[in-house]
Amino acid sequence: MVLTPKILNPDDRQCILPDTNFTVTCLKVKMCAAVSGVGIPDSVDLKVELQLDWLKGTRGGVKRVLFLDTQQPQRTALLKLGHHHSHKCLNYTVYLREEDEFRDKLTPISLALNYSLALPPHGQDLPPVLNYYSSTFLQEQAYILLDCGEDNLCIPDLKLSASMDRSELVIGDENLVMLTITALNQGEGAYETELHTLLPAEADYIGVERRVESLSRLNCEYRTVNNSRLVVCDLGNPMVTGTELSVGLRFSIQRLDDAGPKISFELQIHSSNKDNPDSNPVTLNLSIVARSQLDLRGTLTRAVSSLPRVSHPSQVVLPFPRWEPKEKPLKEDDVGPQVTHIYELHNTGPSSIQEAELQMGWPSRFRDENLLYAMEIKTDGPISCRANGSLNPLGLQLSALQDTPELLGFLRNGSAVSRRHRRSVTDEHDYSSKTLVGLQSDHILLLREHHWVCVAQSSNTVSSSLFSSCLYLLYQNCSNIICLKILCVVGRLDRGQSAVVKIRSRLWAHTFLQRRNDPYLLNSTVSFMVTALPYRIQPTSLPHHSTSMGTLVLWGTPDVSFAVPLWVIILAILLGLLVLAMLTLAMWKCGFFDRARPPVDDDISDREQLTSDQSADA
Repeated sequence: MVLTPKILNPDDRQCILPDTNFTVTCLKVKMCAAVSGVGIPDSVDLKVELQLDWLKGTRGGVKRVLFLDTQQPQRTALLKLGHHHSHKCLNYTVYLREEDEFRDKLTPISLALNYSLALPPHGQDLPPVLNYYSSTFLQEQAYILLDCGEDNLCIPDLKLSASMDRSELVIGDENLVMLTITALNQGEGAYETELHTLLPAEADYIGVERRVESLSRLNCEYRTVNNSRLVVCDLGNPMVTGTELSVGLRFSIQRLDDAGPKISFELQIHSSNKDNPDSNPVTLNLSIVARSQLDLRGTLTRAVSSLPRVSHPSQVVLPFPRWEPKEKPLKEDDVGPQVTHIYELHNTGPSSIQEAELQMGWPSRFRDENLLYAMEIKTDGPISCRANGSLNPLGLQLSALQDTPELLGFLRNGSAVSRRHRRSVTDEHDYSSKTLVGLQSDHILLLREHHWVCVAQSSNTVSSSLFSSCLYLLYQNCSNIICLKILCVVGRLDRGQSAVVKIRSRLWAHTFLQRRNDPYLLNSTVSFMVTALPYRIQPTSLPHHSTSMGTLVLWGTPDVSFAVPLWVIILAILLGLLVLAMLTLAMWKCGFFDRARPPVDDDISDREQLTSDQSADA
């Protein structure tokens, strides 16, 4: 079997496909057989089978050459030899398929020939036999012309570099990552060149970045090979000398709950060249952190005389019209107005929290007098609370109307609560040694630029202040009052979820009516501390914060009422009438009330006659 030519030049197209006008590259195949010996019969038949590019058939690849007439990769023929035709040949034309129909240009194109003797005619005395020293299987190879110099041997020099648009992943975040990859060939042509990106288990392939003009829009596809997840991009066949390509691959990183401290992308360029086929490997690492930001929000509502409303600002005005506290109250309405403090622990994410603690201090009693009489504690969300004292210790009858519509809306959607009247506490309070509210007469609270400022009181009067009255601040010192301590355990909060605590109380009006005309500020303070996150990776420091909220007690009217005597009213009326008479007389003297009379009809006729005479004389 002889092949002509041995090297196929894809640019040398001398044949035409039947029934088309397409020119293709051709290969001539010539098969010859001979018979020799004594007593050669008139007919010796050989069965011949020719397979084109037969190694691709065993490996499941694409056949690169086909018979020109049938466009098939296999053919069977009968070669007739005999006494009069001891030597005979068969000729076939094979063509090379288009370059976009196959990828392998380096592997030789192998043609395989199998032959055997056909069954001899019946009654033949001496049947022929095959040559014992020759094989019944023949193979010849042809090559595709490559741009690899005179030796037709390509040795590429592939270089790979890569970077990412971020170096850190936050558990629970969207975590979109783009890999920017640059591939360079500084050697000879690299064939069947592919970029392989090995993905970590947490990464999902999105696609090729196509919005950046400087990046190539390569063909990339997702594959699974032996339980390994790959993104394979075609870099060219061949990737010729000096080719430099840049591509952006986008990924979404999820499922990080059980991930370690980092995940890795492994990249490398592979080609089908025999010598130096691969590039340098590149590994890109992404560190994983857990980070949660929690907001501690507070709002305050009050109800006066059983008329619930949201206060703006949060204050209680004493005394109430036609209302006096009872010495022995039976119902909660007999005590004073309702004051409700609401705290919301909202996880803004991105990571979830497994457990947290809320600690609250409540201004319950000052010496033997009640301040904010706690009625009940309600919660919403994954949270449970307990107090170190009893709620409603006097057993007062609960009011039928407890929550305002705004308050009910807050409990249904805690994240929508406004952030009114919130004051951050910079120091972290240790509730085991110090409670949250007390009374100190050596402090005053001044209103400066819309902020409450606590300063030391050096005298009984304050000369330079926008708020001249002295406000007694129930401050963070429980040495002389009884404080109600509330501890809440918060369960898992995912991003966007909240846990709400509502403390409903009654302002004990009798305590403040004994100290009329002095404003007060009642503060409740709360702090939280996250104790665990539901991840394998734990942050170096867990979130914690404190805040406080105050209820301002003001006075609407002073105690002293000023009564005006009747004779003063009568005297004021008489003086007003006297002043009015004097003004009228002065205006009359000045001619203010004089009138100009209009002219009569005779005067008008005389004036017209006089005007006519003067016109005639002129």
